[in-house]
Amino acid sequence: FVARARRQAIWNRGPVRAALWLMVLALALALAAQWVLHERARLAAEHPRWAPTLDTLCQVMDCTVEPYRKLDALAITSSSLKRLTDDAFELDVSLRNRASMPVATPALELTLTDVTERILVRRVIRTAELGAPDRLDANAQWRGERALVLDPNAGASGVVNYKLQMFYP
Repeated sequence: FVARARRQAIWNRGPVRAALWLMVLALALALAAQWVLHERARLAAEHPRWAPTLDTLCQVMDCTVEPYRKLDALAITSSSLKRLTDDAFELDVSLRNRASMPVATPALELTLTDVTERILVRRVIRTAELGAPDRLDANAQWRGERALVLDPNAGASGVVNYKLQMFYP
């Protein structure tokens, strides 16, 4: 009975209580800092005035604030693939950001198929190849075109259809 009372009494002492509250506060601050670090790209996109503070935090934590990635906010509004020669094509694509904040421009995967929907060629086209910006501003639209020359042995002469998908590498 006395030993149990002594064990309980230590938690009721002022310095011990203060140390426990300081520990709780420190852990809460560490959790908040971890959340900010994890959500830094979204926070910088939603609140541009916070970007310099987040950049400073990232210098200390050895990270970078990259453009916010959100594929759901983007749409391919139009695309076309024109055959120039048997093994050369021109891809024309328009992307639209439907979000109210800037979003990172995605890479594109172009898949060329034949009459039976068999994949003949699959190619990744990065934003730099298209000349696209790193990020699309809020509610902005971007249009670009790219000439593609395929390997003559890839069977490009049999291409009748294409599929275009967005993704973040």
